[in-house]
Amino acid sequence: MNQPRKSLPQRMAAPLGSRYEIKWTVPSRWHRQKVRAELHRILSVSSVLRIALVSILLSLGIWFWLERKLGPLDFNWPRAILISVLAGLGMLFVGAALSFIPPTICISAKGIDVVQSPDHPLRILYKDMMELSIQLPDPPILHFRKGKRDYRYAIAESIDLEQLRQQLERFSGRPVQILQTTRS
Repeated sequence: MNQPRKSLPQRMAAPLGSRYEIKWTVPSRWHRQKVRAELHRILSVSSVLRIALVSILLSLGIWFWLERKLGPLDFNWPRAILISVLAGLGMLFVGAALSFIPPTICISAKGIDVVQSPDHPLRILYKDMMELSIQLPDPPILHFRKGKRDYRYAIAESIDLEQLRQQLERFSGRPVQILQTTRS
């Protein structure tokens, strides 16, 4: 008799010979702290002012060039410049707000997928990784390196770390350590 297959909860172990993926969403609290630190480093008052200044100068250049080529136009240029600067800053802040959505991590035989949005998934192949480990501050962190770039993602509480380590070893073909680290 054919019985319907039962789906495995994320934290349950599957036989090591199966094509089992481990998937979780990065804990929101950890991700918010990480994004906040990055945004403070990237978005300063001076960088926002530089963006506004470049937008204004570009708009003024277009205004004067068009006026010179086509003659006086019946158009409210100051209003249009203000709207374009505000729209640009609005897009910048919407992008910053979207970065607060935590990514989903998927460990599979193909590699490690980091999905921030369905339009822009990132797949790191095991053959391209120079380093792969699980670090144990609270919360545990999946750490891997590709080239000069370090990737660190918190592991959800529902994930069994030993099972994750075994699957990573099986998929990557190299030993994966669970490291006890201290916060600095």
